[in-house]
Amino acid sequence: MKIVVDADACPKNALLLCQKLGNIYHVPVWTVASFNHSIVSDYHIVVGSASQEADIKVVNVTEPGDIVITQDWGLAAMVLGKQARALSPAGREFSPDKIDFLLEEREAKAKLRRGGGRTKGPRKRTMEDDRSFEVSLQRLLTINKGGETMSLALRVYFDFCCPYCYLAWGFMKKFKETTAIQDEWITWEIHPEIGPAGDYIQNVVANVNLEERKINLNRLGEPVQITPGDHSFVPNTRLALEAVQFATEAGKMHEWIDAVYTANFVEGKNIGDQEVLIAIAVKIGLNSDGLSQALNTGRYTQVLLAHDRECMEKKLEWVPTIYAGETKVLEGALTYAVFSDKLRSLKREM
Repeated sequence: MKIVVDADACPKNALLLCQKLGNIYHVPVWTVASFNHSIVSDYHIVVGSASQEADIKVVNVTEPGDIVITQDWGLAAMVLGKQARALSPAGREFSPDKIDFLLEEREAKAKLRRGGGRTKGPRKRTMEDDRSFEVSLQRLLTINKGGETMSLALRVYFDFCCPYCYLAWGFMKKFKETTAIQDEWITWEIHPEIGPAGDYIQNVVANVNLEERKINLNRLGEPVQITPGDHSFVPNTRLALEAVQFATEAGKMHEWIDAVYTANFVEGKNIGDQEVLIAIAVKIGLNSDGLSQALNTGRYTQVLLAHDRECMEKKLEWVPTIYAGETKVLEGALTYAVFSDKLRSLKREM
């Protein structure tokens, strides 16, 4: 399976989401565009600017089971004929039973324009279009050629400073040793008020009992041999969370999250310190200069803000919160037994 993008008319955000999810699901992303477009892609095909040249190339490289991203209904019809799936950049899947109607509608509009009439142009792309596209593409990526689910797809809303999120990370790693899971981790900064130097939990949470907290957290971590209760320092996580997007675009989301959790909870480093983050980037093979530039310019600040709005709209109250599709399945303080039982139940339902 591969993702094939008709990149001549694909919105930038949709292309970035293809690359992001392609990295997460280990599915190659092919882009096809004329030489008039500047596209950065590992599998990029440049064609001439003649009419239909890009469409013909997309059809030629498409194989059964591929996912084609296009807003051209005619091209969608052709790739559906090759037993591929077709998705618009707004998240609308083209289906064989409706494609004839869409083509008739397109021809009617074209006839109107040829006669001097006017039709509405495309509306401005919205954040909701991005989210709809991401959800739809993620759904298709969990389906193989025979239409059977390949793996359970989960989204986890988290923050690096939360010990319960660290537990969920450990639980997920253990569960994935025996079960096919595709897990995407969505950043949510829960303590933006903490300064770069960080603080301690007793100053962040009122009336916390440190000894009781340590015992309870470490007991939860026993099945996966982690001890989050030994750590009472609360860092500012904004930069570490912004860097998740940078790492995701480089295909190293999981490596980054694992390394940051280790630095915070095991090594006791202040992950609010940019120098600490750059050292982590070097350790896992990320472009440290590129990360430094991204953090200094706030390239991904808007991503954090968008996630915060999303969490508010969903009325989330706890981290971690875990979704399967559009259904909330787990949240807050969890035991490994509860975590694994729920995921096994979801897997059986697939």
